[in-house]
Amino acid sequence: MSVKTIPNGQPFFTIRYIENEKDFHIEPLSILINMAIESKADIMINGIPQVPLHGVVVGNITIPEIEKAILIEDFEKYTKEPDFFDRIRETWPHMYSLRQEERFRNAPMYVATGDAHITPNIDLGVCCVIGENFSTGLHKTHPRDIDEYHVQIAGVGKMQKFYENDINTMFQDIYMAPGIVHDTIFDADGNYTWHQYKTVTPSVFMGIKIDR
Repeated sequence: MSVKTIPNGQPFFTIRYIENEKDFHIEPLSILINMAIESKADIMINGIPQVPLHGVVVGNITIPEIEKAILIEDFEKYTKEPDFFDRIRETWPHMYSLRQEERFRNAPMYVATGDAHITPNIDLGVCCVIGENFSTGLHKTHPRDIDEYHVQIAGVGKMQKFYENDINTMFQDIYMAPGIVHDTIFDADGNYTWHQYKTVTPSVFMGIKIDR
């Protein structure tokens, strides 16, 4: 049994990786993501199953058994403060300073730092976009071969899918409120469709990257 605190997300979010815990109590409202990818074990929430790679907001509850999960604890602790996004801008580095991709040069995106690995082949990345209706840019490939998912932490965003590298070819628009993990955006062979993340309001989201 173990609970590991992940430094990525600080000082605004406390992220924990949980393995093989029984009767695990969650008091403040928190985001719980089932990570039992290999066994496909459900997490039972008052008798209702939560399947792997899905998230839910829970609080004031004891979970009978957790095989593997990510917990974003008390995720609203700072998000409702009026200067929340200003504090992120002052604290986290700009995305382009870490990833010199042209689509990030003038993007209002800021990224949490700190060790992001929950296991040797799974890491997390927490990102803030301080803008409405701002898109991260259409793309199909990533710096490494991964299965990638995103969970909304603050604000409202959406994951969009496209047939081609053209915003007029969108075929799916997946809205994401806090706790929502979007559906798979790649096929059985690991090939991604064109896709992008887009904010509806200023947002914080977390990428979950699983090495193939």
